[in-house]
Formats: sequence, C-alpha cells, structure tokens
Amino acid sequence: MFVHGVKNKNTGKIFISYYICKRVNGKPKNIKVEGIGFLDELPHDLNWYKAEAKRRTKEEKQEAEKKEDLRSNYYEFSGEYDKAIFGNKVEKENKLYNYGVLALSNLYHELELDYFINNRRRYTKAKFNHNSIFKMLLYSRILNPCSKLATWRERERLIEKFDFTDDDVYRSLPFFAHYKDDLIKHINDKLVENGYRTNKRLAYYDVTNYYWEVDRPDEDTILEDGQVLEGLRKNGCSKEHRPEPICQMGLMMDSAGLPISYGLFPGNNNDVTTFRPMVDYLEKQYDLKNTIYIADKGMMSGMNIASLIINNNGFVISASVRNASEEIKKYVLFQTGYTEQKDRDGNVIFKYKECFVPTKINVLKQDGKKKKETVNVRQIVFFSEKYKERAKIDRDKAIEKAKKLMKQNPRDVAVNTHGANKYIEKTIFDGNSNALVENPEFTFSLNENLIAEQEELDGYYLLYSNVFHSDTCKNDTPYFSHVDNCLNIPESATTQDIIEMYRGLWRIEHCFRLSKSYLETRPVYVWTRESIEAHFLTCYIALVFLKMLESKTNNKIENEVLVDELRKAYVTKIEEDNTSRYENSYCSNVICAIGKALGLPLNKKKYSEAELKKLIAQTKKN
Repeated sequence: MFVHGVKNKNTGKIFISYYICKRVNGKPKNIKVEGIGFLDELPHDLNWYKAEAKRRTKEEKQEAEKKEDLRSNYYEFSGEYDKAIFGNKVEKENKLYNYGVLALSNLYHELELDYFINNRRRYTKAKFNHNSIFKMLLYSRILNPCSKLATWRERERLIEKFDFTDDDVYRSLPFFAHYKDDLIKHINDKLVENGYRTNKRLAYYDVTNYYWEVDRPDEDTILEDGQVLEGLRKNGCSKEHRPEPICQMGLMMDSAGLPISYGLFPGNNNDVTTFRPMVDYLEKQYDLKNTIYIADKGMMSGMNIASLIINNNGFVISASVRNASEEIKKYVLFQTGYTEQKDRDGNVIFKYKECFVPTKINVLKQDGKKKKETVNVRQIVFFSEKYKERAKIDRDKAIEKAKKLMKQNPRDVAVNTHGANKYIEKTIFDGNSNALVENPEFTFSLNENLIAEQEELDGYYLLYSNVFHSDTCKNDTPYFSHVDNCLNIPESATTQDIIEMYRGLWRIEHCFRLSKSYLETRPVYVWTRESIEAHFLTCYIALVFLKMLESKTNNKIENEVLVDELRKAYVTKIEEDNTSRYENSYCSNVICAIGKALGLPLNKKKYSEAELKKLIAQTKKN
C-alpha cells in the first residue's frame, strides 16, 4: 500500500488516496483502496500518511501469514529463540498427553540405556520390565517431578504407554541401585563416543546436601563381617539451614557442565572429607591420569592437596583471603605487580598477579600424626569489581540482621564466628563501677574493626595451583614433575587461564540449583539405602539429559526454559468414528528448536495415532 495524489483541474488542490499495486492480465496496475482527502485540509502532513500506509501494509502481511499458517500442517516461528515468544498456557484435561517424552526418548536411546538395562534384567526373575519403569521414572523427573507413587499414578499423561503396578516400581529400585556405578560408566563412555565430552583434562567438584522430612536420623548398621555401615540420613550442617536429617552429595563435572559422577555420604560428614573418596573412586573407575581438579576453599586441606600430588594430578583450589595470614593479606593489598583491566572511564574492573611460593600443608603420616610439609605452588590473587559489589550486599544484609539480634535479650545473643553473629562485639562490665568485672552486665556493639578489614578485602580471591604449561609434553600428553610437584600440560596455563579454569565452578553450582528446584530432588520420600541410591541416580541422569539437550540446541537456550517448554508440550486426544487423532495443544519456537535439533517434527498441528507410534519408534532408532 502506498499514498498517491491527484491534482484537481478546477481548484488546483491535491487529493490523496491509498493505493495498492496488483497484476491484472500480467501487467502491474494501481488500484485505489481508500480516499483520504485534500492535502491542505488534512490534520496531518503527507509523511504521516505515508507512514500509515506502511503500517497498514505490515498488518495486512501479518494477517495473510496467519491465514496461511492456518492452512499449513505445521506451526511456524520466525527468527531464532526469543524469550518473549511462547504459546498459550496449557490446562490439564483428561485426554492430554505430554509429547515432550519424544525428545527425552531420543536421548534415552542415544545413550543406549535400554540396551544396558535389558541386558541385565534378563538375569532376574522379575515379571515386570525394569527398562519401562526406569524410563517412566526418568521422563517424569523432568516433566512432572513428584514422589514415586505420584509418578506411577500420573504415568498416563506421558505419550508412551507404561504397564506395571506401583509395587513393581518399588521392587525395581534395588536393581537400579545395584548397577549404579556400571550405568554411570556406560553413560560416560557414550558421552565421549558421541562427542559431548571433549575436554577430559578438567574435573570440577563441589558438595551440597538434601533433606528428608523425617525427625530421626538413620542408625548405623553392623554388617556380618563386623564392619559398620553408616546411615546416610544424619543430622548435619544443612546448606538450606533446615533442622531435618540430610545426606551429602558430591558432584564431579567437566568443563562443559556435563556431570561425570556423583557420590553419597552421610549427612554428618564434613565437605572436605568427601573429596578424596570421590577422586579415588573416579581414578579407579575411569583410570584417570594427570587430571586437573578444581574446587572451592571448602576442599582446601593439606591432605587433599597431598593426595592429588601423590597421584600425579593437578589442582586449582581457592583459599580464604580473610582467613589468610597477615603476610598474605599484605601481599594481596600491596598494589604493585597487578595486571589491570579498566573500563572506558578508567576504573579498574579486574586485576590479577601471581607468585611462586612454598606453602605448608598438613599431611597425615603413617603413625597417625599430622606433620607440616612444604610444597611449591602458584599463588594467584585476582580482584573483580562485581565480586566486590556482591560481597558488600551480602555483608550489609548480615549487618542488618546483627543489629536486630543486638536488640534482643542480651542473654539470648550468641557471639561467635557464624553468619551475622560475627559482626557483634560483646563487652562485659561491672554494673556498679564500670570496672571489669564483679557484677557482670553486657553491652553489644558492631565490630567496626572487622567490618573495615572485610571491606578492604572485598573482591579479592586467592587461588593455589600446581599446573604449568610446558613445551616438552610428548604427543600432547601431560606429565608430572616430581622435582617441583607440578603438572605440566601442553595447553596454555597463564595466570588468566588458571583463573578461567576456576571460574567454571559456577556451572556446578547451577547444576545444584537446577537439581533442587526444577528436578525437585528434595525432599526425598524413599528411605531404604537402595531406594535412596536409585532416586539420586534418576535425578543425576535427568540432569545429564538436560545438559545434553542444552548442547544439542547450541547452548542458546537455558536449561530452565527447556524444562518449562517440555512440560507444556501436550497433545489432546480426540476420538471420532472409532478413530483417534491428536491435536497439538501447545507449541513454541523453543519446542521447534528442540525438534529441529533432534530431527523430530514436534511442531505439527495434528498427529494420527499411527504417526505418533512411528515417531516413538523413530526415537528408539536414533
């Protein structure tokens, strides 16, 4: 559509109208659509009407596209993934089935989990199908996480059929727990074989815990050989500050964010004690050599570092700057030697420096006594303005909490080094003479010296590493030097490289958040040891699935969005004239992106029953 003017022969005024151009008998012809009026009598100038013509043209084009889309058998979405573009909300009805199962089935069979389970269940006497139960547990953990019983009751919402009893589900859990280690190794082999895990040099480790809604912790069990098997559910330091018994879980992850393995530990175990068992397990299970382990300051112990050195491994482990010696604090705050990165205004947003220093660590000797040994490591200090701002926000919240605590009854205020309490300073004085201290009374104040000291160290991080670059690595194979206890690698290992290695820890924290929130790993409702192992196994593999799907969509769509969209992907079953068909109740450009990545037509508006069966069969061949 465009604007065209015609001059009146009698008055000389210009009359403008909206026109469109069409082909008539093969020739272009201007056709008048609507008259506007004489130009000098209109409320707007000519440019306004030209803009209006463009707007109408765009609207007509969009309307034509909608009509064309209604005639098409597929939903079409223009452009790449857009957070703002989603379909309509799906309300659950009796005949709604989730077709997001198709995407998960594709991943399930790509990892050949059906082959693994079927190959082992044939040796059992069970009358139920372990493979079918495991698929239901795994798919539901992503699409509709809930208890095992609720999962079984909701199984009919899945587009694939599952035929077994609720008792069969619980009877199958010990089977999955028994083959846990073999199954995780099988998955890792397939991830390497299919190109998901490319960098096997780095391994990230962190610990979290999960709670049960029970009052009593597990009792330890004495085995027939006299050994004591600790219960998993124990009272410990909950990361969510909950009073219920907890279980510790250590997770190992690669540089791409793909989980490698996990381990369960009793809830009363300290984080630092879980590190060596996990490293020993991985090296035994996968024959790992010259691996670089990356962890936060919770794993910074002399024994952990010593065990890595003894086994010819590298490490990048953070340490607390605030709890460091005065000598290290002076080195951190001494501004000479830093390499700086500045913004356009000249403000420092990032800086770093390093030195090679002898560091003393506590090593447990054969006689059971600890002895300080000296190892030479790279000591790296880096500063980030963003970390500084975050530290200030966290401290301000703690100080506000400390002020509220000080207003309570003095007898109820605990002065310690935990949380907000560390900012409280307690003074004991004599109530009669202000002398210390026959008739004690209390007064509380903020520890201004501590606050000032922390403000000075805000934004600074301290790293220790024994990883160096070497040009003498043969066949791009790293080697360990026992002279200086350092791991030499063929890749670049500058100060910035080591810092970037450490920064990858955020991915493992994201895995924990994803597991607890979207996969609803806790609270845990099962209680026997085998059932607990099976529960965490399905949650772990569900996490692997999400990371695989993220990789297949070129890491452009967040895990949380992938989960949300798959959970909305329903089709409605319509039965007419003794035939069944399925109409798509929800589609979005995210669903289209998933289908495109997996080679599945997930954006069809309608499916016949035969088409869905064919699609399910297709996912089992990929």
